[in-house]
Amino acid sequence: MAVLSTDNSSVKPLIATVIGGLYLCAGLNAQRFIVSQNRPFERVIGLLDLPDVTGGYADDACRLHARAQVYLEPSTASRRVGSITMNLHPVHGCTVLFTQTGSSLEDELPTEESGYEIAAAVVHERRGPWFRIAIPKGSAWIQRANAADFFPYPQLLTEKMSYLRSDWDGDMRTAPGGEFPVSMPDAWKNQIPRQVGIDVIGMTRRNNEDWIHVRFAIERCGDENTRTLKPLEGWIRAYRSDGTTAAWFYSRGC
Repeated sequence: MAVLSTDNSSVKPLIATVIGGLYLCAGLNAQRFIVSQNRPFERVIGLLDLPDVTGGYADDACRLHARAQVYLEPSTASRRVGSITMNLHPVHGCTVLFTQTGSSLEDELPTEESGYEIAAAVVHERRGPWFRIAIPKGSAWIQRANAADFFPYPQLLTEKMSYLRSDWDGDMRTAPGGEFPVSMPDAWKNQIPRQVGIDVIGMTRRNNEDWIHVRFAIERCGDENTRTLKPLEGWIRAYRSDGTTAAWFYSRGC
């Protein structure tokens, strides 16, 4: 008969190792998916592809070592804060990295996927061809020649598999900026924690506030819970009171 030992002297180190591993795994991906995981430090106005850095994610992308410079202000005459490159990192693997000026240490650039496994810079502000993007512990300005590399929010939702955040407040109006709410059945309210899929019909701006015209998707990724529900549509605020996006999208599909 096997005897269960009551000696827990080896259990505590094991638990510590497991917990430490979990924290390590979380830390390794701390700079990825910062928008979908609601971790930006300030309002996000869109995503910026960096094809000159990533090489279009070709098989040899991590051997290109192309660099894009970032600055303190939207001018090449201002102080250079650092550079962005795609390289093979001993911890993060082949990924987009940031190197601060005067340092040899590479840290993962905060990113969000603009498409399937396409890591894009997270944009907080735009001034013409200049974009203020998230970098580790702050932000900096980068100049882009091709405006098509920028995907503004909420416009980028129109061609994506979009959804409402699981903690969306349920505030839907009959008109953008209007005072009349859309009557939402309990069956739809119960779906909110599961991230309701949406079709984006349109968008507009009222009183310095962005609004999105959405229709709840009754068929999304084979979800049986919404197929029998009555379609519902209305206007929602693009941003929540804390500045985070009210809606986002699945970059890799279902």
